[in-house]
Amino acid sequence: MSAPIPPIKTYIDLMTDFGFKRIFSAESNKDLLMDLLNSIFRGKKHITHFEFYKNEEKGETKEDGGAIFDLTCVGENNEKFIIEVQRASQKFFMKRALFYTSLATTSHAPHGLGKKWGYNLPEIYFIGVLEDFSITPLNPKYFREGRIMDVDTNEILSNDLVFFFLELINFTKEESELVTNLDKWLYLFKNISKLDKIPAAFQTDIFEKVFHIAAYRNMNKEEKHMYDLSLKHKWDSENKLDYATEQGILKGREEGREEGRAEGIVEGIAKGIAKGRAEGRAEGIAVERNNTQQRLNGIVHYFHTIGKSVDEIASITQLSKQEVEEIIQLIV
Repeated sequence: MSAPIPPIKTYIDLMTDFGFKRIFSAESNKDLLMDLLNSIFRGKKHITHFEFYKNEEKGETKEDGGAIFDLTCVGENNEKFIIEVQRASQKFFMKRALFYTSLATTSHAPHGLGKKWGYNLPEIYFIGVLEDFSITPLNPKYFREGRIMDVDTNEILSNDLVFFFLELINFTKEESELVTNLDKWLYLFKNISKLDKIPAAFQTDIFEKVFHIAAYRNMNKEEKHMYDLSLKHKWDSENKLDYATEQGILKGREEGREEGRAEGIVEGIAKGIAKGRAEGRAEGIAVERNNTQQRLNGIVHYFHTIGKSVDEIASITQLSKQEVEEIIQLIV
């Protein structure tokens, strides 16, 4: 069932497809995208001019496939900027970033020139704006910059391929803590749809323009309809993810309880069998040894079928690895 659309706020959500492109993809708003890019580069590179570029890169053949980017532009030195917005976690997002930059790289290879070309590639920058996940959750950061480096010396080997990741889930600064322009952009990505007026920290020409464009009341009827659909799609996706997560947790808990009960029972039987074997040897009762061995074979068979290793089975049953292997051979 579709999620209900939440009440429309004063400003649109920039992390919807419509919201992001409304702010950054129009020719009249190039100054906004330039400010964002220069904020991301933090003085390492200064962009003074760029042109929007096609958002699709095709493979060499129809079978190779291609990619459609959220936003692409080319700088005055032919450098390329690929900007991707990803709301929900994606298992292979880093590989997707590598694939996209690979397509952008190979598209510059001229056909038929061979060695004369000399691999004179332009700089390529991938910028991922991530809403609800982190590239490396064990090391939470809201800004990551990746370049090709020597892992021992940290020497940068190439500046021609660079990855930036803005991880909003890890950005927790309040308005009073915003210092840099990058801080302000990240704050807007995460919070603008929750605001009802322009905060004092954003009363500059660039950010006042952002708030003007993002104001819901300033959109025409068709734009409002497109935004409503984009917002509904975002909330539907989040609703499905929340439901899947909830069901996964419940299923995991139940499977954990079942597995725990099963392994507890089997482990108890195994200990009883081991004790029975010891008692059988001490008393010399052949029948008991035979019954014990049959039950033990069954336990080894069970653990073998659920994927336990020989070492694990030996530890549980108190058998030697050789005995376990012999029983498995008999079963097979």
